[in-house]
Amino acid sequence: MSSGPIPDLAALRRWLLGPEVVGDGGAVRSWAPGGHDYPEAGGLWLSWLATIEPGDPRGDAVAAWLSRAIDDDAVGRDGVGYTFDLGVVLTALLRWADATGRGPGPSTIRGARRLVRAIAGRRALTSGAAAPRWSTRFGGHLGKLALALDHLDAAAIVDTADARAALADAHDRDLGAVYVHARLYALEGAWLRGDVETVAQGAGWLAELQRPDGAIAASWDPARGLDGPGRSDATAQAVRLWCAADRARFAAPIDRALAWLAGMQTDSGAIDYDDRTAHRNVWCTLFTAQALAFATSGPDRGALL
Repeated sequence: MSSGPIPDLAALRRWLLGPEVVGDGGAVRSWAPGGHDYPEAGGLWLSWLATIEPGDPRGDAVAAWLSRAIDDDAVGRDGVGYTFDLGVVLTALLRWADATGRGPGPSTIRGARRLVRAIAGRRALTSGAAAPRWSTRFGGHLGKLALALDHLDAAAIVDTADARAALADAHDRDLGAVYVHARLYALEGAWLRGDVETVAQGAGWLAELQRPDGAIAASWDPARGLDGPGRSDATAQAVRLWCAADRARFAAPIDRALAWLAGMQTDSGAIDYDDRTAHRNVWCTLFTAQALAFATSGPDRGALL
């Protein structure tokens, strides 16, 4: 474990369990101040809660809110349903059901059928339309949903065979500029597939990308190099991947990244989104808590969703 500065885990947890994150009706916000109700963040939050405090009554409220979002085909944002987000939410609902000794509810079963249809159809969206970008294409980031399919198989509520076959084709083919957060999702998908070589190559690439202050920048272009602010989500994801590849080999990059994330922690305990945007971000805070756990106790592939 790092001998330098690291984020305060107890403060992270206090903020994540506080009123800025979970509203009275169970909706989880994207960030504070402001932000919006965000099912994907709610799914990540509920999966985290299932591992640390399955008796917390807020979990039932968040699960009910996520179930309503599935029923309304509203697992996404701006009126668009996202396949990736649905996989995150379903994983959380199944984890919560297991942690509380319940079976999957009808909304989870409906969502499972919708998810496997979307993946098998190689669709990044479950409803609506959106401008072309990484999250609207059937690309490498969806490889992480192999973990969602694992949970669906364990629950035995839907046949995932066609969806698994389609995920094998979920690769990024653009060799130009890279949005690092999305590329890290794809590398996490490679880890879930057991692709050790790709994970090792990706970890080495990230070590080369890391700024001297420990951050991972928002984007990278092979012609121009790094671009954009240091991003907390990508930096915490990098820690997770370095731990998956070889904690000893990448000890120095891990230490630098954790120190930078400690500097991004606000007095509230939350982690700011990046070093240019002062908003207390839910998924960045959750990713940082996971990065700390990976660096301390070793990598856990089951924690990636």
